[in-house]
Amino acid sequence: MTVLNFKGVDLVYPNGFHALKDINFSVEPGEFVAVIGRSGAGKSTLLRAINRTIECTSGKAEVLDFNLMKMGSGDLRQLRARIGFIFQQFNLVKNLTALDNVLHGRLAHVGLLRSLLGLYPAVDVKLAQDVLKAVGLDGKMKSRVDALSGGQQQRVAIARAVVQNPEIILADEPMASLDPKLSEVVLQLLLNFNRERGMTTIVNLHVLELAQKYATRIVGMREGKMVFEGKPKDLSRGALDSIYEGAVS
Repeated sequence: MTVLNFKGVDLVYPNGFHALKDINFSVEPGEFVAVIGRSGAGKSTLLRAINRTIECTSGKAEVLDFNLMKMGSGDLRQLRARIGFIFQQFNLVKNLTALDNVLHGRLAHVGLLRSLLGLYPAVDVKLAQDVLKAVGLDGKMKSRVDALSGGQQQRVAIARAVVQNPEIILADEPMASLDPKLSEVVLQLLLNFNRERGMTTIVNLHVLELAQKYATRIVGMREGKMVFEGKPKDLSRGALDSIYEGAVS
């Protein structure tokens, strides 16, 4: 059983740029996959293709039994309700509290109108509070997001994704603006939710050592192609050269 299955997937932008080339990639439930590669290798494009923020051009692309090549608006809403996305720049509403931001993760469950009016069921409020406690922000629930540190904001973003109760979490360079210590905190939180709640996790990482430490499987990309796929222990010097073009010392 797989939650994601790409076969021969290509993605070409309207301007002709070939962003993904012959991607063959499958993920089983509960995996923690790290995608590595240089900037511009296609890592972010791959994640956005998975939740269909951008459309694949050709090939077979299935996620959670949805055919990404043939989706109506209703199917797309259902798919995205089952996928949590964590952004590099947090994408939070800065003038709202941490709790309010996390509750936005329940939008697909309560509807837009109730969300806009802040009419969340008590069970959803309790869920959001519990997840904020799980990420270590129980004392910051009523704090405005713009008063929080970068590391705290990223934990709010993680909580917002987790409160969806998604089957898949996609994280696009979630530690890019954090220092090494906070990066470890963020990855450990993602790993905890992966293990404790069975949330399949795919994370783009720019720090090789973190990918080797936390992931159960690593995918290496270069110029839109997958040039490595395997366990961290299989990441040989030759594999690193194929991913980073000899840039890793």
